[in-house]
Amino acid sequence: MSNKELLSNKDGISEVVGAILILFIIMVYVGMIQTYEVPKWNKEIERQIFDEAYSDFIAFRSDIEDVSTRNIPKKSSVHMGIRYPERFMLQSPGPGAYGIITSYPLNINLSYSGKGYTKWKNYSSIGIVYEMKGLSEQPKLVYENGLIIKDLGKYSFSIDERQPLTSEDNIFIHVLRGSIDSSSSIEPKIFDIQPVPLTSNNNVRFSSVNLTIETKYPEIWKRLSNKSRPPGSNFTIESNCSPGIGCIKITNIQGYYLRRLNMPGDLSDQFSQDQMTVGMISIDNAMTGTRGPTGPDGQDMWEKNQGRLDIPPASSATQFILRDITIDDDEEKTNKITFSVTDTKDHLWTIEIKFKKIVNGKLLIESVKQKSPQGADNAGLDVVDGKYNAFTNSDITLSREIDLTPYYRQLSNIGLPNILTIDKIDPEILYVNFLIN
Repeated sequence: MSNKELLSNKDGISEVVGAILILFIIMVYVGMIQTYEVPKWNKEIERQIFDEAYSDFIAFRSDIEDVSTRNIPKKSSVHMGIRYPERFMLQSPGPGAYGIITSYPLNINLSYSGKGYTKWKNYSSIGIVYEMKGLSEQPKLVYENGLIIKDLGKYSFSIDERQPLTSEDNIFIHVLRGSIDSSSSIEPKIFDIQPVPLTSNNNVRFSSVNLTIETKYPEIWKRLSNKSRPPGSNFTIESNCSPGIGCIKITNIQGYYLRRLNMPGDLSDQFSQDQMTVGMISIDNAMTGTRGPTGPDGQDMWEKNQGRLDIPPASSATQFILRDITIDDDEEKTNKITFSVTDTKDHLWTIEIKFKKIVNGKLLIESVKQKSPQGADNAGLDVVDGKYNAFTNSDITLSREIDLTPYYRQLSNIGLPNILTIDKIDPEILYVNFLIN
């Protein structure tokens, strides 16, 4: 075939053009997937890993609480980011999304008063921030003073309405220290959380406690209910305690000179990378959750520091009876229980009761003594030098009870709010039921 004939031959042109068009359509389709769909897929992967990081942060908070309350070290991990998957003919814009962990300082200032003194204690704690860097926009996750916060920049909110700093009878202030340099990673980050050694903790009786706790999110704390707190105490939020920092103030927490304040010792400044130490400021309060009259069943007491909050005051009490007294002792010796009731006006009523179980099985009251207030008027009752003589050598083998109602009503002056505490109880005394109404 001549050159002229070759040039004029049009056989197969439509097939070539068709193949080119198909290839062009495939390229356009792949390009559209690369431009629009791949980012969507990667954003969905980022959303999933952010949800995992969110769950990790909740577990991280729980681990901090466990370490501070149970004194058991734990390791806690947080998913930081994710590598984008490899896809045939498609290219991801980078290796993946990565997370950044940072921290910021929070000061906690505490003052507590006792009889004739006021002392101060300052702690340096931290808040922790997680932020994901990728194609999608995700909020920062913040752990601060036991609360998890989502920070969207102009708007922030707590992930729940949990307010962990106070309850009706206690305070729970976590002090968190650690070495968390600003770091970014795709791989999960593991934190080593250690408790403050119990031997370094301070445990003191107090009359009142005041706390100031710094926060970068005062507007969040203002939106929480903050209703559950010790009676008589105040819970306020201030927005500008220092430049860019607000503060939570919890004041007038009553200890009645009987409750004990637990404070972590000095937290070390020496940490290895990603190691934390956590302690907690709280009240050693065995009577948490019990308040007011005991009802017909009374309340069993069997160990030191048990008690009850806000029993009926002296002016309106109708019963103050110790009953069901049970002693596990076959020897002829004296066993003792001492308890106190005090109020915020420093009225203190302290009673010491000595029992003697005779070999023949009889249970005798050896003495009932009012140790405080001393020198009180007996108000027509048989009281000499603080001893309630009507009970001396009384045989209570059958009744196993002591009725202190008239003595409490006429000699104690106890008002509201108040607290009853077992100061001492010998181990042979299995339990005593307090019926107070």
